[in-house]
Amino acid sequence: MVSGRLLNHRYRLIEQIGQGGMSDVYLAKDIKTNRLVAVKFLRVDFRDDPKIKAQFRREALAISQLSSANIVKVYGFEETDGVQYSIMEYVRGMNLKNYIHNYSPIAVSNVLKIMNQILLAVNVAHQNNIVHRDLKPENVLIDENENVKITDFGIAIFTTERTLTQTHSIIGSIHYLSPEQVRGEGATKRSDIYSLGIIMYELLTGKVPFDGDNPVSIALKHSKSPLPPINATNQAIPLAVENVVLRATAKNPNDRFASIAEMQTALNQALNLKHVQRFVPKMGFDDEDETKIMNFNELNALDNTASGTTTSAPSKRGIHHPARLFWSTWVGVVGIILVTFGLVIHFYFAQVPSLTGLSKQQAIQRLHSAGLKVKSIQYRYANNVPIGHAFSSIPQTNRWVLRSNPVTLVLSNGVDKISLDNYIGQDFEQTAKELSDRGFKIEKQLASSDTFGSGKILKQNFIPGNSYSPHNKKIKFVVSDGIKQFTLKRLVGMTKDEAASYVQMMGLNPTFDYQYNDEYPAGMVFNQNPDSGLTVFNGDNVIISVSKGAKTSGSQNGPHTLNVNVNLPYQSDDHQSNEIDIYVKDANNSLSHLYRRITIYQNTKFIIPFKLDGKTPGEYKIVRDGKTINYVKNIN
Repeated sequence: MVSGRLLNHRYRLIEQIGQGGMSDVYLAKDIKTNRLVAVKFLRVDFRDDPKIKAQFRREALAISQLSSANIVKVYGFEETDGVQYSIMEYVRGMNLKNYIHNYSPIAVSNVLKIMNQILLAVNVAHQNNIVHRDLKPENVLIDENENVKITDFGIAIFTTERTLTQTHSIIGSIHYLSPEQVRGEGATKRSDIYSLGIIMYELLTGKVPFDGDNPVSIALKHSKSPLPPINATNQAIPLAVENVVLRATAKNPNDRFASIAEMQTALNQALNLKHVQRFVPKMGFDDEDETKIMNFNELNALDNTASGTTTSAPSKRGIHHPARLFWSTWVGVVGIILVTFGLVIHFYFAQVPSLTGLSKQQAIQRLHSAGLKVKSIQYRYANNVPIGHAFSSIPQTNRWVLRSNPVTLVLSNGVDKISLDNYIGQDFEQTAKELSDRGFKIEKQLASSDTFGSGKILKQNFIPGNSYSPHNKKIKFVVSDGIKQFTLKRLVGMTKDEAASYVQMMGLNPTFDYQYNDEYPAGMVFNQNPDSGLTVFNGDNVIISVSKGAKTSGSQNGPHTLNVNVNLPYQSDDHQSNEIDIYVKDANNSLSHLYRRITIYQNTKFIIPFKLDGKTPGEYKIVRDGKTINYVKNIN
């Protein structure tokens, strides 16, 4: 693709920012919304493969349905001139590989913060039955605020076979592939957990656990070699934290965490656990199976040598030996004992299944299917499990219990308290979705704005930085329904009632000023501020001068008071406060002296009480952050 090219009359390519085994990624500008996006193209050598093109489309559409703040958003999927591409969120920052290189060693607390965000994203994918299959730091983006977003979900679903046969691709990902993937077996959710454990190891130590001169040696280490000790490079890393990595990277998938939610629970508890023992896998692993790495001729050859296989001599048929008969008898006896023991286990014991993330009814049904009954239900706060869904049980997952002993189901009561930010100026739909997903109820109220476009948040009913419980706090947002501006028509010559009806219908704030006038009869408008033909915004103030008729010898325009409503517009790119200085000229005040200084965080209405002597008109001037934004004269 050529930089500067316009796709579908909307996306202007700027420059190439990434390249992978299957795709090229460009930075582009959406000229319709004026925002930067990332555009991912299927690589040239795959564009004529109908299966890969179909999978590319399916995966883009599937990932676009995933809703998580930690997953790069896919805005859409399009095609031009036979070339398919997906439009994605552009993240300013770097990938996690560069972050580790630049900032290692990384504090344990920071590692847990980063891993928590990664786990949140992968958990959303797993709940939608999507296995990433290619989790590695290069596919994790992190911005300057250490907000994490995962990209390239699902690509490995249709690239696995090709990746395993392309050396240049496998070098980039073999460091994070699970033993079963290296052997050529199908990847599962626990394969993703293994890759996450390797990523966490690299975050803690600054390097990958297994390295070598070629993919062959690295693959064999994944299958055979124990994980190098983490605290050998940093004694400050708690054993409980290291145990999370050890369990996630167990060679046998059954020894790993059963789910992402289970891994995240262990991660969040790690810093609080004391006097823990090092994790040791319960299940052994067949070394012979461990070395059967598929799709690599070189690996197969090396594996056969390493396993040291021997060929036994042919047996002689028809010859019966007493020793063989003896052992055959004993094997039969032992077999009967094992079968009997298995039947006892089957009829009297059951293993507690994993319930994490299931709804209440689903969890109860799974326990019943396992032959267990529910004794009671408890509720506890759980930051990572939706309200009313299961996150643990008593006894815990994988424990063997008597079928007659009922199980206590533990359900999530939601999060305890969540810290809320300043959302003024941000998109309401996106903000509401994120907060709703965290358990809050959202209320929306529309209002026009002279600073924010349609859909942007104008006000919020909470203090930024404070923490609130989703169970007790209803969030209210005032949302802009657009900046309403129009040309003010001529009011001079109208009656007072006609002018009042017009300005109120247009959403303006009228202030009536009554004066004697020889040209216009009583009740007629003879002046207006702003003047006709000027552009005004919804909510602006309009001063309407109404005639009191011709001034006679007995008429006086003596001292009087007048309240003027003033709009103080808020404006800030970084959501900070505005400092407003108000200067007033009337019988008691001079423009050379400050009348009032106030700090605003949003558009604010202010009333200025004028005391006028009937001879000299009043004036006021509004200064925002040192710049005059409004100056009104001739107030009577």
